[in-house]
Amino acid sequence: MGGTSALPAESISAATEICILVVDDDESALFALTALLAPIGATVVEARSGEEALAAVDAQEFAAVLLDVGMPGLDGFEVARRIKTQRTSQHTPIIFLTGHIDEAEIRRGYEVGAVDYLLKPIDPSVLQAKVGAFVDLARLRQQTAILTHRALHDPLTGLANRTLFFDRCEQALTRLGRETRQVGVLFLDLDEFKEVNDRYGHDTGDRLLIEAAARIQRAIRAVDTAARFGGDEFLILCEQVVADEDMDRLRDRIVESLGDTSPPISVSIGYAVTGDPSMTGEELVREADHAMLRAKALAKR
Repeated sequence: MGGTSALPAESISAATEICILVVDDDESALFALTALLAPIGATVVEARSGEEALAAVDAQEFAAVLLDVGMPGLDGFEVARRIKTQRTSQHTPIIFLTGHIDEAEIRRGYEVGAVDYLLKPIDPSVLQAKVGAFVDLARLRQQTAILTHRALHDPLTGLANRTLFFDRCEQALTRLGRETRQVGVLFLDLDEFKEVNDRYGHDTGDRLLIEAAARIQRAIRAVDTAARFGGDEFLILCEQVVADEDMDRLRDRIVESLGDTSPPISVSIGYAVTGDPSMTGEELVREADHAMLRAKALAKR
């Protein structure tokens, strides 16, 4: 189970580092390159063979790969070719390192995806300038991703915010014209949440919202989107709904998942389902909100 990431934007920054992969079967060359790259401020990962390099690229993302051409076993050309065939690494810049070079090698290198060559012995300033440019680009992409995440996610819970939710909702409704399944929205309201804040304080209230968001996230499907609508209200966008029973089951899972929070809370949930592609996201949410209010009123009787 689990839909959109519930990781706060601040955690993205803390969890991400810029890495460079250096591949050379010569230990002294690896040592020298790692030392020369230290001023750039990126983490250097070392590989001593083509096989090690491919395993490293499979495991993580790199701002650039410095790749020795003449290695036993898989040479640099073959390693580069395989890196470029992988979807996750096909855009990774590859700089070949070589002690000698001719036009045929240059053409072959560019054919397998290299962006540049560096001739050994390597000029430190040239190395740092070229690799540093790719590190700067990677850092810029990282910062752009963080800013985009912050613009589209709730800063407290990490769930989607209204902007992202309604964007995905409109896309799902547009697809209804081509699909037989329906789109549903669940509207959740944490009952008497104001009393939690008044009795235990706003810090406890915030922790409860974070915990509730995480539990909701775990209860939904990977294709669903959970969002914080505001205050103690949450929305869930459900695509590929076959029948109302799908929404009933999801509602029951959420109620169960919130059953033992501390401090304890109850939740009122209503939902709306449509197969009409002309309906707007706002209309669908409004119907789900009305259904939630009816459920809350019934619970108080």
